[in-house]
Formats: sequence, C-alpha cells, structure tokens
Amino acid sequence: MRFWLERGLDGFRLDAVPHLIENSAERWNDQFQSRRLTKQFQTLVKGYPNRYVVCEATANPQVWAQPQLCGQAFAFGLVNHCVAAAKGNVKSARKAASNFAVHPHTPATFVSNHAIMAGQRLWDRVDGDAARSKLTAAAYLLQPGTPFIHYGEQVDQSGLAGLAGHLPVRGPMSWAAEW
Repeated sequence: MRFWLERGLDGFRLDAVPHLIENSAERWNDQFQSRRLTKQFQTLVKGYPNRYVVCEATANPQVWAQPQLCGQAFAFGLVNHCVAAAKGNVKSARKAASNFAVHPHTPATFVSNHAIMAGQRLWDRVDGDAARSKLTAAAYLLQPGTPFIHYGEQVDQSGLAGLAGHLPVRGPMSWAAEW
C-alpha cells in the first residue's frame, strides 16, 4: 500500500472486509482480526495527506463505516430502497429519506457496482424509464456521504444482455448510442 501511496494513489477500496481473515470453515465471517486489519489499513492510508478509504461490507455496512474500523463503507441496503422509491414504493421512500438520520454520515452511496450481488445496472432496474432513473439518482446522490457512480451510470448505460454472473454489469463503456 505504501508503494502506491507514495506514488500518489488517492486511496483504496477494501473489498469484502469481514472476510479478510478466515480462522476456519466455521469462523470465516467478521473475525476480530479482520476488524483490526481493516483499522490498520485505514490508519496507514489516512496517514498520507488527502487520502481515502472505502470498505465493502455487505452485512452491517454502518458498523464498518465507523472511524474505529474503516471510516466509510458502501451503503448496502439503501440501494434497493432508492430504486423501489423511484418505482412508487412508499415504504422504501420513507427508508431512503430517513437513511441519513439512522446511519453514520459516512456512507458510500451507490445504485450499482461491478458485482451483480448489488443488483443490475440502474437503467435495467427501472426498466429503461429515464424519469425513474433520474429520481433514483437524486435519492442517492443527495444523501450524506460520498456517492459512487459506476461507470456508465451517468449516461444510463444498461447491462449486457445474455451474459451470466457479473458480466452484465462489467461490460465495456458505451461510447456511442448504438452500443
């Protein structure tokens, strides 16, 4: 990490932090050693001026966002509420609107990413409805924290049809309308 930080890298995305340390087949999730290691990574990175760390922890992201662990974590859970709210789900609209009041002010908000477990690309989730796409974007971009825009989301890029696994959300950037 120091190698890259000393060359000017702005920060790191730490993936699957609850699973950094797996002690056995039964003790593989959220071990205290993973928490300690995540904090050590954060301390190292933040020891350089103007550097950034974000963690991926699909379960309990609000816990991992706390300063004693990562300092910021992707807001899993908020994703589905923002999309559902744009589709007219009143309960999800309330959840999205109250998110800032019940979670730390360090979420990393998003509506899709490189992993299909986070869901399809936004355009596909709102069935190609531009108004719903904009409403969903407003719902997560205006939340406290740092919004993350998966490449292509800014132009309503859809996923690649007919592919399995993570490939639909990892397709190349659409540089022309006919792609």
